[in-house]
Amino acid sequence: AYDGSSAITSGATYQWAKYVSGQWTNISNATSSTYTVQGSDVINIQSYRCTMTYKSRDYIDIITIEDKSDPYVSEMLSIGGFTVKNGIGGLVPYVIVRTNQKEVDALKGTISDTAPSSPSSGTYWYKIDHTNKKVTLMKYSGSSWQTTSDKQELTYTWYKQNKDGKESAFGKTGKVIYLSADDIDSIATLQCDVSK
Repeated sequence: AYDGSSAITSGATYQWAKYVSGQWTNISNATSSTYTVQGSDVINIQSYRCTMTYKSRDYIDIITIEDKSDPYVSEMLSIGGFTVKNGIGGLVPYVIVRTNQKEVDALKGTISDTAPSSPSSGTYWYKIDHTNKKVTLMKYSGSSWQTTSDKQELTYTWYKQNKDGKESAFGKTGKVIYLSADDIDSIATLQCDVSK
């Protein structure tokens, strides 16, 4: 870190934290300007935050580390892109999980705000509801679409950080979620933990 063009060598304090289950947790004794992460510390992906206090001000930086040797890889995609403009509208993020380049726990059906035409009994559909700002898994009964309690094989728990990198209340779960403009203050960073 620098103060103008001079490297800061004294007068600063540091605290490293690890992002776990939607919360930043300080790492005990991680109070130097550097922190070494062991391979066993990272399962798939892990975020770390360094808070430097210097001249009574806090400076925060976040780094995310991905373990490419893990057998499962997840990728976040979104219907509607990743940008909400002028505080209007919403996005529908979802997660694809792969192992050995093959998808596991695939989407049960299509994601859209209109029902698929000519469905057969047992067909699934992720219904986007912009008015109520949610996505609902629907199943065709043979004559009509019904909400279903059927679940994906894996569990998807979503967390959100605000523009300052601080965790904020979110509480969304599921492979497919609705992210409204109300959920975003300038910038939001999403994390989805996938588990069995």
